[in-house]
Amino acid sequence: MKRKLGITPPVEANWRMKEGNGREPWGAELYLRIMGFCREPVSFAVESFCSDWQDKRLGGSPDRIVTSALTGEKWLLEIKTVS
Repeated sequence: MKRKLGITPPVEANWRMKEGNGREPWGAELYLRIMGFCREPVSFAVESFCSDWQDKRLGGSPDRIVTSALTGEKWLLEIKTVS
């Protein structure tokens, strides 16, 4: 919270964070294929920063916002990787 409010400086990305960011498109593509094959077709919003409607200083950036092609339902996708 302190970082979001600008009280403390942001955390510098380490090599693991950078590696995870590099693998994110692959993870998203895999998720997209699995959902389309096994459950239902979906689409992604890639630029997905969301902020609190009551306080625009508070927000977050999930990796993708997923939308069901069948129902229009939306959910967040957060991709984590390990090396």
